[in-house]
Amino acid sequence: MIDSQRIISRAMSNKKLRILARSYTYVTDIHYEADPDIAQQILLVGEFSNPPWKVSIPMQYSFFHRAFKAQVTMKEG
Repeated sequence: MIDSQRIISRAMSNKKLRILARSYTYVTDIHYEADPDIAQQILLVGEFSNPPWKVSIPMQYSFFHRAFKAQVTMKEG
């Protein structure tokens, strides 16, 4: 399991967030480095989903980034 809160906090500190106009909705790309030969599927779970920790977001391997990648949309708060 990925410590999603730590990864999202790191993304926020690196200013990888885009704020969508007037909606206070945040969109961020989450990257997780793992060997695609060993990790065939990675799921991102956390408090940002609705209901929390029940919905998992499948991460897709990106050869360009050499990491698994998912895009997460969150409301403020």
